Amino acid sequence: MATIKDLLALDFSKSEADNISALKTAIDKIIEDYNHEEDKEFFEKEAAKNIDALYSMVEEYAPEAIPKADKEKSEASGKEKAVKASPGSSDGLRKLVDKVIRELDEIRDDHPGSDLEDILENTMYGLQNALESEDENLPKGIKKAVEPYLSWEKTIEHNQLIRLGSVDLSVKEGREQVAKIIAGLLAKIGKKKPKPNKQLPKNGNSKKSKAKPELTKALIREVIDELTDLGIDLKGESEIVIASARMDLEEALDSNGDELENLVKEAIQNFRDWLDEIREDPKATSAIALVNKLIVALGEKTIPEVVPSKREKSKQFMEKLEGIEGDIEACRAVIREHNRKKREAEGPKPKKTRYTQLREKLLAVISIIPDKLKDDQEVQQKTEGILLHTHRELVRAWGMSKVKAKAGANAIKEKFDALEEKTAKEERKTILARWKKDLPDVDKLVPKISKDKQTLKEAAIEVINHLKQAIAYFEDDPAKAAKYLKAHFEQEQLEKHLPKYVKEALKL
Repeated sequence: MATIKDLLALDFSKSEADNISALKTAIDKIIEDYNHEEDKEFFEKEAAKNIDALYSMVEEYAPEAIPKADKEKSEASGKEKAVKASPGSSDGLRKLVDKVIRELDEIRDDHPGSDLEDILENTMYGLQNALESEDENLPKGIKKAVEPYLSWEKTIEHNQLIRLGSVDLSVKEGREQVAKIIAGLLAKIGKKKPKPNKQLPKNGNSKKSKAKPELTKALIREVIDELTDLGIDLKGESEIVIASARMDLEEALDSNGDELENLVKEAIQNFRDWLDEIREDPKATSAIALVNKLIVALGEKTIPEVVPSKREKSKQFMEKLEGIEGDIEACRAVIREHNRKKREAEGPKPKKTRYTQLREKLLAVISIIPDKLKDDQEVQQKTEGILLHTHRELVRAWGMSKVKAKAGANAIKEKFDALEEKTAKEERKTILARWKKDLPDVDKLVPKISKDKQTLKEAAIEVINHLKQAIAYFEDDPAKAAKYLKAHFEQEQLEKHLPKYVKEALKL
């Protein structure tokens, strides 16, 4: 069950999901209600179902907004339940899947912008979903997660041959590593190891491979004619999209060679950009099959003919959110009535002093710092200086007691101290993650040829163990980590074994 604390920890800055702003607004509103509520315990208890429903929508539509620590906690909880349900092999399999995800993530980072990066992203996402399933469904979930990868691996060389005229060997090593990892995972769940593809000759020629389909003006004219016939019965946006595609293709017919191919690709991309409008009109969906004729001739991936449109997804999202908002409004009515009765029982409240009101108004300014600047330490320092100066000048202008006003200045300082500590902690977490990843392997520290290799290896292991100990100190106490390193390494060794960003963070 999610809590207000879970909602407060969400970070939507990296989320690009449709309509996520509406969900964020709903969450901000319930947090605002909570902050203004005096009986916070009653509020959270009464609104528990709504808070959980909002958090569930975040998990479904914007999972990247959930802090990594919370995700790991949730996954750990799921694993614990799985162990209780079926002790033994299930726990080992989950640990193996976790290990596979980490290994695939490292390989993906080594091949940015490649087809391999895309398929690994999908595979990791599928394996993560598999971990959330029950014990008995885990092997099935794993198999489902790797099926797209297996299909891709079988056809990638053929597709590259069609698209490029040769096979791209730049990610060969990465593919071999992935194949080995996936094979090991499938062996664990009792599935046969996929047969490796036969390597094509380096020049990309193969007797069995089909020649690249030819993009001809005759084919383009045929598609134009069929689009013209289709457009006769259409109206509105569908008619405009079909007419636009037809005109783009007619313009391409005036060219030849590479220019012809590029203009056809541009026409196809324009058509892709308007796919949602086509999918909304059942009469227009056959246009996808016509455009796919050209895509096949270009040797590229065809457009799926049946995919839920963004508009339909957006509609479902908003309907779900509106249902939650209705429940929230009903909850607010209950809370308002509770507060009314409570106020009647307590009697009138004492009026806030001018000192308290001034402090609260200035502290409220902190909450409206733009989200993208909240973690900027320079902005925090400037804002703190402005608020303290304003507080001091108003106290002087209004003839207020400096002694009594001191509590307000202290409250502002404490608030910014907490913000700065939070920002520094997030930066330390980022550095910590990179540092762990950059931690050298023993073999990298040991020369390939050495008469005294075992002694060197023992020394390397000692170096890495010291670095791991410093990592353990770093997140909570960087000064302690720096002191530990200085006690176990000479300055020359620190220069050799520590990345620059770590040395700067530790002020070494």
